Amino acid sequence: MKNKYFVYAVINILIFIAYIYSTYFYFLVIWAISILFPLMLFILLKLEARYIQLDLHGQKQGEVGKRLSFVSEITSQYRLLVSGRIEYDFVYENNTLQSQIRKRIFIPLGMKYSKKEHQYTATYCGEVTFSYENIYLYDVFGFCRVSFPQDKKHHVVIYPHKIPMELLYNELSKPYENGLLQYQYKKGPDMSEIFDLKQYYQGDDIRHVHWKLTAKTRQMLLKEGTHNSSFETVLLVDIGLNDQNEEVDKKV
Repeated sequence: MKNKYFVYAVINILIFIAYIYSTYFYFLVIWAISILFPLMLFILLKLEARYIQLDLHGQKQGEVGKRLSFVSEITSQYRLLVSGRIEYDFVYENNTLQSQIRKRIFIPLGMKYSKKEHQYTATYCGEVTFSYENIYLYDVFGFCRVSFPQDKKHHVVIYPHKIPMELLYNELSKPYENGLLQYQYKKGPDMSEIFDLKQYYQGDDIRHVHWKLTAKTRQMLLKEGTHNSSFETVLLVDIGLNDQNEEVDKKV
Protein backbone atom coordinates (compact mmCIF):
# COMPACT_ATOMS: atom_id res chain seq x y z
CA MET A 1 0.00 0.00 0.00
CA LYS A 2 2.81 2.44 0.93
CA ASN A 3 4.64 1.66 -2.34
CA LYS A 4 1.57 2.69 -4.32
CA TYR A 5 1.45 6.06 -2.59
CA PHE A 6 5.17 6.56 -3.19
CA VAL A 7 4.88 5.77 -6.91
CA TYR A 8 1.83 8.03 -7.17
CA ALA A 9 3.72 10.92 -5.55
CA VAL A 10 6.75 10.43 -7.83
CA ILE A 11 4.54 10.44 -10.96
CA ASN A 12 2.88 13.71 -9.89
CA ILE A 13 6.23 15.35 -9.21
CA LEU A 14 7.60 14.28 -12.61
CA ILE A 15 4.50 15.59 -14.42
CA PHE A 16 4.79 18.92 -12.63
CA ILE A 17 8.52 19.19 -13.44
CA ALA A 18 7.77 18.37 -17.09
CA TYR A 19 5.20 21.20 -17.15
CA ILE A 20 7.66 23.70 -15.69
CA TYR A 21 10.41 22.90 -18.19
CA SER A 22 8.18 22.45 -21.24
CA THR A 23 5.43 25.02 -20.43
CA TYR A 24 2.98 22.81 -22.36
CA PHE A 25 -0.57 23.33 -21.16
CA TYR A 26 -1.61 19.68 -21.44
CA PHE A 27 1.03 18.72 -18.82
CA LEU A 28 -0.77 21.02 -16.40
CA VAL A 29 -4.12 19.39 -17.24
CA ILE A 30 -2.68 15.90 -16.72
CA TRP A 31 -1.14 17.01 -13.42
CA ALA A 32 -4.47 18.45 -12.21
CA ILE A 33 -6.33 15.25 -13.15
CA SER A 34 -3.69 13.17 -11.40
CA ILE A 35 -4.02 15.26 -8.23
CA LEU A 36 -7.81 14.94 -8.24
CA PHE A 37 -7.75 11.21 -9.11
CA PRO A 38 -7.87 9.89 -5.48
CA LEU A 39 -10.70 12.30 -4.65
CA MET A 40 -12.76 11.06 -7.61
CA LEU A 41 -12.08 7.46 -6.57
CA PHE A 42 -13.23 8.21 -3.02
CA ILE A 43 -16.48 9.85 -4.18
CA LEU A 44 -17.32 6.97 -6.55
CA LEU A 45 -16.44 4.46 -3.81
CA LYS A 46 -18.86 6.15 -1.40
CA LEU A 47 -21.62 6.03 -4.03
CA GLU A 48 -21.10 2.34 -4.81
CA ALA A 49 -21.03 1.42 -1.11
CA ARG A 50 -24.69 2.44 -0.84
CA TYR A 51 -25.76 -0.35 -3.18
CA ILE A 52 -23.60 -3.17 -1.83
CA GLN A 53 -25.13 -5.76 0.52
CA LEU A 54 -23.05 -8.08 2.70
CA ASP A 55 -24.76 -11.26 3.97
CA LEU A 56 -23.74 -14.30 6.02
CA HIS A 57 -25.34 -17.73 5.61
CA GLY A 58 -24.54 -20.97 7.38
CA GLN A 59 -25.49 -23.75 9.75
CA LYS A 60 -27.77 -23.22 12.73
CA GLN A 61 -26.17 -25.93 14.85
CA GLY A 62 -23.00 -27.98 15.04
CA GLU A 63 -20.93 -30.29 17.22
CA VAL A 64 -17.60 -29.92 18.98
CA GLY A 65 -14.73 -31.19 16.82
CA LYS A 66 -16.67 -30.98 13.55
CA ARG A 67 -16.31 -28.36 10.83
CA LEU A 68 -18.75 -25.48 10.53
CA SER A 69 -19.26 -24.01 7.06
CA PHE A 70 -20.40 -20.43 6.39
CA VAL A 71 -20.64 -18.35 3.25
CA SER A 72 -20.18 -14.58 2.96
CA GLU A 73 -22.08 -13.14 0.00
CA ILE A 74 -21.61 -9.66 -1.49
CA THR A 75 -24.25 -8.44 -3.91
CA SER A 76 -24.65 -5.10 -5.68
CA GLN A 77 -27.67 -3.59 -7.40
CA TYR A 78 -25.45 -2.12 -10.13
CA ARG A 79 -22.20 -3.02 -11.84
CA LEU A 80 -19.18 -2.05 -9.73
CA LEU A 81 -16.72 0.24 -11.51
CA VAL A 82 -14.17 1.29 -8.87
CA SER A 83 -14.80 -1.12 -5.94
CA GLY A 84 -12.04 -3.73 -5.82
CA ARG A 85 -12.33 -5.64 -2.55
CA ILE A 86 -13.93 -5.80 0.89
CA GLU A 87 -11.96 -6.41 4.08
CA TYR A 88 -13.38 -7.20 7.52
CA ASP A 89 -12.75 -8.97 10.81
CA PHE A 90 -14.58 -12.28 10.92
CA VAL A 91 -15.40 -12.76 14.63
CA TYR A 92 -16.18 -16.15 16.17
CA GLU A 93 -17.50 -15.54 19.70
CA ASN A 94 -18.64 -18.18 22.19
CA ASN A 95 -21.19 -16.33 24.31
CA THR A 96 -21.46 -19.17 26.85
CA LEU A 97 -17.75 -19.45 27.64
CA GLN A 98 -16.78 -15.86 26.75
CA SER A 99 -14.06 -16.84 24.26
CA GLN A 100 -13.38 -15.11 20.94
CA ILE A 101 -11.45 -15.76 17.71
CA ARG A 102 -10.75 -13.04 15.12
CA LYS A 103 -9.52 -13.42 11.58
CA ARG A 104 -8.92 -10.73 8.95
CA ILE A 105 -10.69 -11.61 5.69
CA PHE A 106 -10.58 -9.96 2.27
CA ILE A 107 -12.87 -10.76 -0.65
CA PRO A 108 -12.12 -9.65 -4.26
CA LEU A 109 -15.26 -8.15 -5.77
CA GLY A 110 -16.82 -9.08 -9.09
CA MET A 111 -19.12 -6.92 -11.14
CA LYS A 112 -22.27 -7.68 -9.14
CA TYR A 113 -21.72 -10.81 -7.03
CA SER A 114 -18.94 -12.35 -4.95
CA LYS A 115 -18.74 -14.92 -2.18
CA LYS A 116 -16.26 -16.54 0.16
CA GLU A 117 -16.61 -19.72 2.22
CA HIS A 118 -15.41 -19.89 5.82
CA GLN A 119 -14.75 -23.12 7.69
CA TYR A 120 -14.10 -23.44 11.41
CA THR A 121 -13.80 -26.36 13.77
CA ALA A 122 -15.67 -25.76 17.01
CA THR A 123 -13.47 -26.27 20.08
CA TYR A 124 -16.03 -25.53 22.78
CA CYS A 125 -19.77 -26.05 23.04
CA GLY A 126 -22.27 -23.28 23.76
CA GLU A 127 -24.08 -20.46 22.00
CA VAL A 128 -21.85 -19.03 19.27
CA THR A 129 -22.19 -15.79 17.31
CA PHE A 130 -20.49 -15.11 13.97
CA SER A 131 -20.26 -11.43 13.04
CA TYR A 132 -18.41 -8.85 10.92
CA GLU A 133 -16.44 -5.96 12.38
CA ASN A 134 -14.20 -3.20 10.95
CA ILE A 135 -15.59 -3.56 7.43
CA TYR A 136 -13.88 -1.48 4.72
CA LEU A 137 -14.45 -1.16 0.98
CA TYR A 138 -11.33 -0.53 -1.16
CA ASP A 139 -11.02 0.73 -4.74
CA VAL A 140 -9.41 -1.37 -7.46
CA PHE A 141 -6.10 0.49 -7.14
CA GLY A 142 -5.96 0.33 -3.35
CA PHE A 143 -5.67 4.12 -2.94
CA CYS A 144 -8.87 4.78 -1.00
CA ARG A 145 -11.14 3.01 1.41
CA VAL A 146 -14.51 3.78 2.98
CA SER A 147 -16.08 2.30 6.09
CA PHE A 148 -18.89 -0.13 5.45
CA PRO A 149 -21.07 -0.35 8.59
CA GLN A 150 -23.35 -3.40 8.46
CA ASP A 151 -24.53 -5.18 11.59
CA LYS A 152 -24.56 -8.79 10.41
CA LYS A 153 -24.71 -11.62 12.98
CA HIS A 154 -25.34 -15.35 12.69
CA HIS A 155 -26.22 -17.45 15.76
CA VAL A 156 -25.21 -21.11 16.09
CA VAL A 157 -25.64 -23.64 18.88
CA ILE A 158 -22.63 -25.93 19.34
CA TYR A 159 -23.45 -29.20 21.08
CA PRO A 160 -20.89 -31.22 23.05
CA HIS A 161 -19.75 -34.71 22.15
CA LYS A 162 -22.22 -37.51 22.75
CA ILE A 163 -21.31 -39.20 26.02
CA PRO A 164 -22.32 -42.85 26.56
CA MET A 165 -24.09 -43.24 29.89
CA GLU A 166 -25.29 -46.33 31.74
CA LEU A 167 -27.86 -46.14 34.51
CA LEU A 168 -27.26 -48.75 37.21
CA TYR A 169 -29.93 -49.98 39.62
CA ASN A 170 -28.92 -50.62 43.21
CA GLU A 171 -30.49 -50.92 46.63
CA LEU A 172 -30.13 -47.19 47.30
CA SER A 173 -32.29 -46.33 44.31
CA LYS A 174 -35.32 -48.29 45.54
CA PRO A 175 -38.35 -46.07 46.27
CA TYR A 176 -39.52 -45.56 49.80
CA GLU A 177 -42.15 -47.97 51.06
CA ASN A 178 -44.80 -45.24 51.22
CA GLY A 179 -44.21 -44.41 47.59
CA LEU A 180 -44.71 -47.87 46.12
CA LEU A 181 -48.42 -47.43 45.47
CA GLN A 182 -47.77 -44.17 43.68
CA TYR A 183 -45.62 -45.95 41.07
CA GLN A 184 -47.45 -49.24 40.97
CA TYR A 185 -50.59 -47.72 39.48
CA LYS A 186 -48.96 -45.39 37.00
CA LYS A 187 -49.72 -45.54 33.27
CA GLY A 188 -47.08 -47.13 31.08
CA PRO A 189 -46.24 -49.65 28.33
CA ASP A 190 -46.46 -52.78 30.48
CA MET A 191 -49.58 -54.63 29.15
CA SER A 192 -49.32 -57.54 31.59
CA GLU A 193 -51.67 -55.67 33.92
CA ILE A 194 -54.48 -53.46 32.61
CA PHE A 195 -54.58 -50.02 34.18
CA ASP A 196 -57.27 -48.17 32.21
CA LEU A 197 -59.27 -47.99 28.98
CA LYS A 198 -59.34 -45.24 26.41
CA GLN A 199 -60.99 -44.51 23.06
CA TYR A 200 -59.08 -45.40 19.90
CA TYR A 201 -57.45 -42.61 17.89
CA GLN A 202 -55.69 -42.84 14.56
CA GLY A 203 -52.09 -43.93 15.10
CA ASP A 204 -52.75 -46.03 18.24
CA ASP A 205 -51.44 -49.59 18.37
CA ILE A 206 -54.30 -51.83 17.19
CA ARG A 207 -52.84 -54.76 19.14
CA HIS A 208 -54.09 -53.17 22.37
CA VAL A 209 -57.75 -53.09 21.30
CA HIS A 210 -60.14 -54.54 23.90
CA TRP A 211 -62.30 -56.53 21.44
CA LYS A 212 -64.95 -57.74 23.89
CA LEU A 213 -65.81 -54.28 25.22
CA THR A 214 -65.54 -52.86 21.72
CA ALA A 215 -68.19 -55.33 20.54
CA LYS A 216 -70.49 -54.49 23.48
CA THR A 217 -70.15 -50.72 23.40
CA ARG A 218 -69.71 -50.47 19.62
CA GLN A 219 -66.82 -48.07 20.27
CA MET A 220 -63.18 -48.86 19.60
CA LEU A 221 -61.58 -49.11 23.06
CA LEU A 222 -57.90 -49.64 23.86
CA LYS A 223 -56.29 -51.14 26.94
CA GLU A 224 -53.72 -49.12 28.86
CA GLY A 225 -51.12 -50.96 30.88
CA THR A 226 -49.30 -50.13 34.08
CA HIS A 227 -45.83 -48.62 34.28
CA ASN A 228 -43.09 -51.26 34.26
CA SER A 229 -40.59 -49.04 36.02
CA SER A 230 -40.95 -46.93 39.12
CA PHE A 231 -38.02 -44.60 38.43
CA GLU A 232 -37.64 -41.29 36.63
CA THR A 233 -34.19 -40.03 35.70
CA VAL A 234 -33.31 -36.34 35.57
CA LEU A 235 -29.91 -35.26 34.24
CA LEU A 236 -28.68 -31.84 35.40
CA VAL A 237 -25.69 -30.31 33.58
CA ASP A 238 -23.49 -27.80 35.38
CA ILE A 239 -21.97 -25.27 32.95
CA GLY A 240 -20.32 -23.20 35.69
CA LEU A 241 -16.77 -22.11 34.86
CA ASN A 242 -15.69 -21.79 38.50
CA ASP A 243 -15.38 -24.45 41.17
CA GLN A 244 -14.51 -23.22 44.67
CA ASN A 245 -12.93 -20.04 43.25
CA GLU A 246 -10.84 -22.02 40.76
CA GLU A 247 -11.38 -21.70 37.01
CA VAL A 248 -12.51 -24.89 35.27
CA ASP A 249 -11.01 -25.89 31.92
CA LYS A 250 -13.38 -24.82 29.12
CA LYS A 251 -13.00 -28.18 27.35
CA VAL A 252 -14.24 -29.91 30.50
